[in-house]
Amino acid sequence: LDLTGAEIEYAGHRMHVTTGKLGHFDPDTREVRGRLSVTSSIRPNVWTSDIRIRWQNHEFEVMMMSVQDLNDSGELKLKFIARWLPPVLA
Repeated sequence: LDLTGAEIEYAGHRMHVTTGKLGHFDPDTREVRGRLSVTSSIRPNVWTSDIRIRWQNHEFEVMMMSVQDLNDSGELKLKFIARWLPPVLA
């Protein structure tokens, strides 16, 4: 699943995903793995804040993340494990 155009919310900041892929999804645990790239001067830290990924009408709560700087322009490569949050029906 292509995550390009998704949004990451972290500590009141929003970052837009330049490229990304969602990988394996476990329907029993709602756990998903993926990777993405963003351009940001802020490095997300899953230990200090709630991190959410939003794509179309889906939302994922990040449980673990690794961050790697790709170059001096602020591009970050993120690998993550997240839990899909089912939409709340009104």
